[in-house]
Amino acid sequence: MAEAIARGVLRSALFRADELRAADPSPQRRALFDNGLRISCVENPAEIVPGAAAVLLAVKPQAIASALEQCRAALPKAALVITIAAGITTGYVESALNPGTRVVRV
Repeated sequence: MAEAIARGVLRSALFRADELRAADPSPQRRALFDNGLRISCVENPAEIVPGAAAVLLAVKPQAIASALEQCRAALPKAALVITIAAGITTGYVESALNPGTRVVRV
């Protein structure tokens, strides 16, 4: 799903590839983002969260806890967290992040 969203964002010219960052535990997926989409992609989300105005969590429900844990300490106070993880409530995401973090579920 993250790839489809990234392709749509790039196609619509909402952002350029150099304005986006991605993280994925899979080396194959990182290569797709790096080489195919020209979006810088790292393994650990904590590396790209600092300074972000918004963070899109496009992870499978079984991976959300780990992603939130990795992002929590590095997440800027004013950042908006957007999640598309199926079956994961906004309350769950809010409880895993710093108090006051803005969270939207779509």
